[in-house]
Amino acid sequence: MLSKRIEKLRDRLRGTTPTICLDRARIATEFYKQPSVEPYIYRRAQLFKKFEETRQIYIEDDVLLVGSIASRPRAVLIFPEMMNWLPEAVETFDTRQFDPFQYLPGEKDELRQIAQAWKGHTLGDYTDSIMTQEEHELVEDYGVFTRGIQQTSTMCHAPDYENLVKRGYRYYIDELQAKLDALDDMDIENTDQKLKWEAMLTCLKAVITLAHRYADLADELAGTCDDPEQKEKYLTIAHNCRVVPENPPENFLQAAQLVLFTHIALMTENMSYIHSFGRFDQYMYPFYEKDLAAGVSEDYIGDVIHEFKLKFEEMWYLRDEFESGAYPGCALYLQLTLGGIKKDGSDACNGLTRLFLRGMKDLQTKEPCISFRYHDNVDEETFRLAVEVAISGGSHPAFFNDNNSIPALESLGFSKEDASNWCLMG
Repeated sequence: MLSKRIEKLRDRLRGTTPTICLDRARIATEFYKQPSVEPYIYRRAQLFKKFEETRQIYIEDDVLLVGSIASRPRAVLIFPEMMNWLPEAVETFDTRQFDPFQYLPGEKDELRQIAQAWKGHTLGDYTDSIMTQEEHELVEDYGVFTRGIQQTSTMCHAPDYENLVKRGYRYYIDELQAKLDALDDMDIENTDQKLKWEAMLTCLKAVITLAHRYADLADELAGTCDDPEQKEKYLTIAHNCRVVPENPPENFLQAAQLVLFTHIALMTENMSYIHSFGRFDQYMYPFYEKDLAAGVSEDYIGDVIHEFKLKFEEMWYLRDEFESGAYPGCALYLQLTLGGIKKDGSDACNGLTRLFLRGMKDLQTKEPCISFRYHDNVDEETFRLAVEVAISGGSHPAFFNDNNSIPALESLGFSKEDASNWCLMG
């Protein structure tokens, strides 16, 4: 059974009309108007930094997790530097049959102007220019293949959450800085590497800046809040956002917040989706155990999982009109994997696996996409629970077989240990 808090978050989300957010379109357009001779990778990092520092943020009542891709719930970002189809699409975003998005007053005209400013200068224009006539015909006339790269330059990431939740971003910042300090002979190869490391540093620090902005906003809201229960939520958010993602999380809620901030960064740095959460029940299990030992209830942890899922349920990916019909419902394909085996070959199912599955009976969401890894020695109780959830009508979890997948990965050259630690993507 869902708590009253989660019911309220669910109903508020599902009652919100999807809209278009112009935050990133404005910031990117103004940023690229400034002449620059900086290398592309460094310039992209600077744009990401600018976005994290100046984008609009908000915190709703009753939440414990914060962060969104846009300036309000159920809003979608515009990436004008990617979309060569934007000038025409502007006219139908709010009227098309599948996945329409409404404009705030006056913003349709503003987006028209932004789209015209980018006409002929987008990534889509560039990819069009390097395709042969035959390739254009295969795409446009026969549909033999698609060209998703025209609107996104990166997707399909599986962050190393297993180590991220143990270390926090500061570990990687210090590691990168040490590498930069050790560079001496600045030949072409080292110069290229220096630029990449500096861009990584910029992006990691930018996400920490965003987290601290949320902490400041939560403190500000707490200072004017007369409701003791809501005030405590704001103060919890403020504390958590000063801990993560910069430092290792101390509990389950903070670990979930770190994962949320990281996934939001991937989706806002570029117009991308299909990013994997990896083996959630494995890297989050130590925090589950620690919280239980400290007296935290399973119901509380289950609520955090529900809220975590709803944070991704509210996110959108903007497709053109043709693709919105091909992928109605705005699928993001954010895969989250449960079950499977450990690196030592033993069954990986645990109490968190079962808590997650039981929660799916009470709250089905289209995102994340939940998958379950089966193997011959799987815990029978957990497997039966997964099957029960799947046949209840929510279509999740999907089932994948370690007995086939692990040997297939080994045949490609992966070690037994690495092959045992696979997750779903796409």
